[in-house]
Amino acid sequence: MKRISALSFVGLRVGVLLLAIASTRAASPRETPTVRLIRDVRGAVLPIFAEPEKGRLSSGTASVIHPDGFLLSNDHVMLGKPGVAIVGRDRFEFRVVGRLPGKDIAVLELKIPEAPAPIAVGRSQDLMTGEPILAAGNPGGRGVVFSQGIISAASIMRDVNALAMTHFKSGRDEFIQFDAASNPGNSGGPLINALGEQIGIVSAGVHNEENSNYAIPIDRVRKLFHQLLPVEVLGNIWTGLEVDMLADRARVARIHDGSPAAAAGLRVGDVLKLVSGKTLRNGLDWPLNLIKRDKPRSVDLVYLRKDREHTATLNLVPYPLAKVVDPKGKKPGLRYSVYEGRFEVMPDFSKLKVIGKGSTESLQTESIAKRDDYFAITFEGYIHFPADGVYRLILASDDGSRLFLDGQLTIDNDNNHPLQELSALIRVRKGLHPLRIEYFDYSGDALLQLHLADERDPRRPVPDHWFFQD
Repeated sequence: MKRISALSFVGLRVGVLLLAIASTRAASPRETPTVRLIRDVRGAVLPIFAEPEKGRLSSGTASVIHPDGFLLSNDHVMLGKPGVAIVGRDRFEFRVVGRLPGKDIAVLELKIPEAPAPIAVGRSQDLMTGEPILAAGNPGGRGVVFSQGIISAASIMRDVNALAMTHFKSGRDEFIQFDAASNPGNSGGPLINALGEQIGIVSAGVHNEENSNYAIPIDRVRKLFHQLLPVEVLGNIWTGLEVDMLADRARVARIHDGSPAAAAGLRVGDVLKLVSGKTLRNGLDWPLNLIKRDKPRSVDLVYLRKDREHTATLNLVPYPLAKVVDPKGKKPGLRYSVYEGRFEVMPDFSKLKVIGKGSTESLQTESIAKRDDYFAITFEGYIHFPADGVYRLILASDDGSRLFLDGQLTIDNDNNHPLQELSALIRVRKGLHPLRIEYFDYSGDALLQLHLADERDPRRPVPDHWFFQD
């Protein structure tokens, strides 16, 4: 029989002791599911700081949603300006790569050698009132803090009472209400479900109520992501491929005729797996991976069709630009037509009787319609862009509005709602472009505004002298 040496015996006892300690820790009632959940997602929550206006330091929060260091946050924290994020004890710069000011959503790119592991982006269509959530943020700029609570209301409108809503339907945005603690600095942080998925972006609180806070539902972010980050418009490339942003996988939703995607043989229903060697977990990864493509004018794809793997190369072409209109014979202003009716969504104007028409040099509403409520107006003509380039058009209205540019629906701000704005980035040639704006007023204020922003000016009204008609 072999003898165990004293040294081996000591080593054996130490090993047994360490196993016992590890076993005790694993079974400890202190290590709850919440503790483990926070441990899993903590690295994906970053404090951020920016100077949106000269002399004002803004603190907020962002969540890592992509392995290359792309972050999701609120637009009001940065207002399009760069800033810094804190990762561990180090500072790293970020830039804003996508924003929708009217929806208070922004995508940032973190300049870091290796980004923290991203949080899983979930869905918000099946939220349950009462289900547990975590709110993560950077209150007071102190660093990442977690608070726990429940969903108080899965879908609710801000700044409106239930009595008022019995009088009419509303198309205004709805939010998740939750009761976890949230304070200034939490803006932009993730609202997290029990699976560790981000289901919302913490956006605001009710200052005169206790434990009443709001988050932007993640499904709104998904639905608007192609407008939030129009990477092809910004990068002057065209794939002709659209991906379903709500699907669990990166499923192709549309292929444009004559596009690089059509030439490569891609079809609706194909599931994209890799873009230039990078994995696509869902539809959001499609535009994010396009930003980081290796080759400037081509993209290598691996995709599934009926569970069989295929490869393709998209040879990218410049973003297609609409032709400009000959200015000969055009005069200042827009043509308008007025219609009567109680509309809750944009009507089919071809089925309505015109009760007034004429021309105007600006986007007027009540003075043209000669009534306070229950009318609709269409404006038609041309808009003149003074230079080639990328512009942000911002359409604000109370109630619904839509903007068509070059015959394409560009901004859809429809439905019955108070003053609400929506914007879109466009790439155009210098010159005249066909324009049509549709608007209806149900009740209340009758406001219609068109603004634009570009590299020279962050926001200004579209000048009246940009409008022309036949």
